[in-house]
Amino acid sequence: MQIQLGDLKDKAADLVKFLDEKAGIKSKAEGDKVEIEGEDLQKSQVKTYLKRFLHVNKSRKDHKISVDGDAIKVLTLEVEEEEEE
Repeated sequence: MQIQLGDLKDKAADLVKFLDEKAGIKSKAEGDKVEIEGEDLQKSQVKTYLKRFLHVNKSRKDHKISVDGDAIKVLTLEVEEEEEE
């Protein structure tokens, strides 16, 4: 299973450490992707830990998670700034 981090590629090492410490999930970082070792994991379980990682790093409001086949993608949300009148 693979997580594509997009613009969060600089946090790949932090995600690998987080997954290992919090969930016992072994993984390795490769550029803007994190490869998860082990086939017995459910995508929904990994998605939940990924949401928690984004929350801890205060990135949850700016990103969403999409499951596409065997890949989990972190997508950047378009944030519209509110104008004061």
